[in-house]
Amino acid sequence: MRLQKKFNDYQKQGYEALISGKFMNRNNKKIDNEDKESIILTLISDRRNLQNTQVAMIYNEIAKKMNWKEITEGTVANYKEKFSLESYAGRYGENKFRADKSMQVKRQRPKFSMLYWTADSWDVELLYQKTTENKQGQNVTTYHNRLTVCVILDTSINYPVGYAIGEYETPELIRKAMKDAVNHTKTLFGERYMVNEVQSDRYAIKNLKTVYKSITENFVPAKAHNAKSKVIEPYFKYLNDTYCHFASNWSGYGVTSRKENQPNGNYPTALKKMFPTMEECAEQIAKIIETERQKKREQYKQGFAKLPNDKKQLMSEETFLLYFGTNNTKRGGEASTNRLEGSGMNITIAGKKRHYDCFDLEFRRHSYEDWIVKYDEEDLTKVLAVNKEGTLRFMLEAKHIQPMALAERKEGDSEELQRVFDFNKSIESHVTNMICSAQQRTKDLLLNNAPLLDSTLSKLMITDSNGQHKNQRNRHRITDAEIEEASYKPVDFENNVEEEEESLASLY
Repeated sequence: MRLQKKFNDYQKQGYEALISGKFMNRNNKKIDNEDKESIILTLISDRRNLQNTQVAMIYNEIAKKMNWKEITEGTVANYKEKFSLESYAGRYGENKFRADKSMQVKRQRPKFSMLYWTADSWDVELLYQKTTENKQGQNVTTYHNRLTVCVILDTSINYPVGYAIGEYETPELIRKAMKDAVNHTKTLFGERYMVNEVQSDRYAIKNLKTVYKSITENFVPAKAHNAKSKVIEPYFKYLNDTYCHFASNWSGYGVTSRKENQPNGNYPTALKKMFPTMEECAEQIAKIIETERQKKREQYKQGFAKLPNDKKQLMSEETFLLYFGTNNTKRGGEASTNRLEGSGMNITIAGKKRHYDCFDLEFRRHSYEDWIVKYDEEDLTKVLAVNKEGTLRFMLEAKHIQPMALAERKEGDSEELQRVFDFNKSIESHVTNMICSAQQRTKDLLLNNAPLLDSTLSKLMITDSNGQHKNQRNRHRITDAEIEEASYKPVDFENNVEEEEESLASLY
């Protein structure tokens, strides 16, 4: 009959009908109220991650004084399973809890290029030898050294749009990688473009935030200690597997990797004297990145061609030089400054004197400013002049050098010469109009208020628009005809310019 009953229960309840109600509950009955359960939960979630025997020992000490039943380590194990979610953060930390227990967001890659870049640095698993001098003056060679590469990755097809290689990660290395990324867009698409969104970790974020925002309107730093949010880290593993693993100076995987995946421990030691120098190792890494670019270049350009036009945003020369340009510095690291001279802005770059100027009238109105000149070593045709306060910015262009000898004139020289003449005419026209207007207003003011300003007029010797002062002072004593006869003509800029042009033209 009992067998029949069990069979009937099995048909109604399934396998649960065959399991004893006492299974895994014999010890649990010893913890039969919330007070006991709270104590064991507190112990198993302790940040020291206590062993089962330790938890049982502490609990039993309390149980003796409270006249409770003692428990075994098996009970503790059961409760660790029961409260695995609640105790996990205490035992392993908040970051591991978020990585292992929290719900993860599933994301898909962008469909087009230039929508989403992510930035991170990688200590490349390629060893190089380095010789330094110790305190005793002896040369010591080490073979465990590794370089760091900062990569700006477009996640659409994992295209390394920018990179920079250094001995270790620094804000300057990241800035160089971002500069390389922006310059690479010009190589690919003919113009420098901003990206729609950038993600990075939080390293040096206060220092780099303005630079990140210069290349995108949407800068989104990854949540602290959340490696899963950065797709670039699996990309580094891919590079290690695909390229580094085959190199004779490969160092292996991280220390947490399984032993069977690591190289023979004696192998690097036997070959260490054949390891490349730092410069050669940097070339190794650059070749890996350039190979990746070459493999994916056409696909990446096609992804940009399909990008909607409203998502394509050009980066101006001014913005690029402001955030990524180089400037000369003094010994203490302070930026060097220059002032505008008659011959233009004259600065020394890489040991060579270069000359720049600006066809903007406003720039000449600020000739008293001390300018910091920012430039791109790869393109010195244009530079950016920024005042010390950062409130004024002007783009300058390299001055066109005119030949002295007519026989050496080449195409474009005449146009550039005329461009200077036209600009100078506009300056002189501006000066003439402004001064004449001021003089006319002054004349009207003096004539309308002669009695009040008579003494002032005498003391300041204010002239009229014809450059005369005495005529106005003596107006009540002489006629208009006499004033006209005593007057002289003002400087004629236009005629002077024509004379200058004729004189210069005679040189050619």
